[in-house]
Amino acid sequence: MYRPLKRALFRSVPEAAWWPLQRATRFRHAPLDAAPLARIASEPLDHLSDPDYLTHELLPGMGLSTWSALEPVFPRHLRSKVGRGVQAIQFPIQFGPYLAAMTQAGITSYLELGVDGGGAFAITVEVLRRFGLRRAVAVDLYVPPILEQWRRPEVEFVQMDSHSPAFVDLLRDRAPIDLAFIDGDHLEEGVRRDFDALRPHARMLAFHDIVQEYGWPGVGRVWSSIREEYPDEYGFREFVAHYPEVPHARMGIGLAVRRDDS
Repeated sequence: MYRPLKRALFRSVPEAAWWPLQRATRFRHAPLDAAPLARIASEPLDHLSDPDYLTHELLPGMGLSTWSALEPVFPRHLRSKVGRGVQAIQFPIQFGPYLAAMTQAGITSYLELGVDGGGAFAITVEVLRRFGLRRAVAVDLYVPPILEQWRRPEVEFVQMDSHSPAFVDLLRDRAPIDLAFIDGDHLEEGVRRDFDALRPHARMLAFHDIVQEYGWPGVGRVWSSIREEYPDEYGFREFVAHYPEVPHARMGIGLAVRRDDS
C-alpha cells in the first residue's frame, strides 16, 4: 500500500516542480569513491565491448547511486552495490548494452549534459578512452562530486546553464561532437531546447529517461516527437530493458544516430 500511495503523491506534483524536487531530495549514504574506476584501464577490450559483461560484472562493481530518498529503484540483487563506489545513476541493464554499442561507434569526442554526481560520466569516459576517446566535456549547474577524486587530462567540466547563450558558444567552440548525452533539464521545453542546441554539432544524441513512468514524462514526449519529425535524418535505438522487481523505475536510454553514420 505504501508504494502505490507514494506514486499517487508523486503524480500529484506538477511536472514543473518535480525535477527540482527530485534533485533536492537525492542523497547518498556515503561519499563517492573513485577507486573502482582504475579497474577499467586493465580490462580486456573484449570485456568492455561485451554488453553482458558490462551489465552483470563491471557496472555493478563500479557502485550504484541511491538515486532518491523517496523510493528504491534497484532490485535486491544489486542493493549491496548501492551507496558504494562512484554511485552511477544509470541502470546496468540499460547502460551496459548502450555503452557496449558506443565502444564500436568510433567516438573521439563526448559531451554529457547533466552529470549528477558524475559517476556514469566517469565510467563512460574511462571505457571510451580505451576505444579512442580523446576529449570529453561535462556540463552541469553543480560541480559533480566525482571530480574531487578523479581527473583526466582529456576531461573538461563546465559549470553552466544549457539554456544560456554561453552554452551555444561552448558548443560552437567544442564542435564537432561525436556523442552528446542529454540528461539535464527534464521538462519538455528544456529537453527540446537542449536537443535543438546540440543537433547541429553532434552526430549522435542520447537521451536519458525516455520511458520513465512518472515524474518527468517530458523527456519521452520529446523523444517521441524527434522520432516522428526526423526519420530521414536519424536512425534510432532504444535501451529500455528494466528490472521486473522494480517496475515503477524504467528510465530508458534513447539514441539518435545521423543516417550517414548509422
